[in-house]
Amino acid sequence: MPRHRSRLLVVGAFLALIACGGGGGGGGGGGGSVSPADWSGSYSLLTLGGRVGAPAIRFAQRTLFVADGAGNATRNVTFQTLNGALSSSFGQPPATYEIDQDGTARLFGSGSLLAEGGLSGDGSSVLLASLTAGNLPTVALAAREGSGFSDATMLGDWHYVNVELDAVDCNSTIGTLFVPSPPATPINTRIYGNRDGVVTAGGGAIGTAGFTVAANGTFTGTPAGFGAILGAIFDGGDAALAVGDTGAAGTAKMAGFIRLGSGLSDATFRGDYWVVRLVKLHSFFDQYVAILGECHADGAGNVAFSDERMNFEGTPRTDTLFDVDDYHVALDGTLTMFIHSGASHGPAPQGAISIDGSFAFLGGATVEGSDVGLSLLLRKP
Repeated sequence: MPRHRSRLLVVGAFLALIACGGGGGGGGGGGGSVSPADWSGSYSLLTLGGRVGAPAIRFAQRTLFVADGAGNATRNVTFQTLNGALSSSFGQPPATYEIDQDGTARLFGSGSLLAEGGLSGDGSSVLLASLTAGNLPTVALAAREGSGFSDATMLGDWHYVNVELDAVDCNSTIGTLFVPSPPATPINTRIYGNRDGVVTAGGGAIGTAGFTVAANGTFTGTPAGFGAILGAIFDGGDAALAVGDTGAAGTAKMAGFIRLGSGLSDATFRGDYWVVRLVKLHSFFDQYVAILGECHADGAGNVAFSDERMNFEGTPRTDTLFDVDDYHVALDGTLTMFIHSGASHGPAPQGAISIDGSFAFLGGATVEGSDVGLSLLLRKP
């Protein structure tokens, strides 16, 4: 199998946001043409960010982001946790944005660059990362609000990736969540956990409540093992992303959900993708880093990452964290990347890809001693 030197990217939120107030085959991304008019409508902007250095920060936020399709947007925060302090329903100054023909997105506030990333071909989703010098390392996903959703949308079997930032550690878990019809109880089957490099397998939890879903796809819930979260459903009801806080401990979190598929394969992950990652490096720097890049998957198990730029707690740089050059998609959509380090070759970040191949979430990694993080992948136009 050919090797491609690369590094995997992972998921958060911009400090500037605080300061300013498929089918088995899928479709190949790349080669499309979009414009600012494609970033239009009401979006749930879900963000996560962290910093180890003084002052230490753990931050998650949901913002109602309304884009006019002409490069202008309004922002209103509906949930925020900052080191355990909760707040909601406050406005932020208007923002502006730019979209290049290839989908490259740039978000500005008060004339300053807040974040960069990429837009999906239909304009329904945007991935962003804050890379500007001095900014908090953060990542975000904006999901356009829809219609016709209900509590029933979240019923069934889901893959999940959950990352939590607390006062000491960063903890990533991956597993499956079964949401039955009430009054039955959701069941969380935990597969792997990674707390600052200490990897554990197995475990699970039975919760007391599921999800309450609005018609536009926004939701709240306390599903098994997650605590209180709120977020948005997208990709036609087959994917969801949420943020939350555990309360007294001040843990900021982000959780991604992808509906279990059937008959999927390596061919589901095919084409060009935007990638953002939020990772806590404990083995070298003991700090958070936000990463923005791209990857190309050939649908046959080979993947190459490129153009990665990073924010090491306010210091931009380009670097290589580790090598990834192949992957595997299971029948149910479980997505596993493989890390190469010298002669070793083993599974690393694991998560899931959506049924149509448009989105992927990765957590982990699942190798003892590895750094911890969350990755979001979005197919390019």
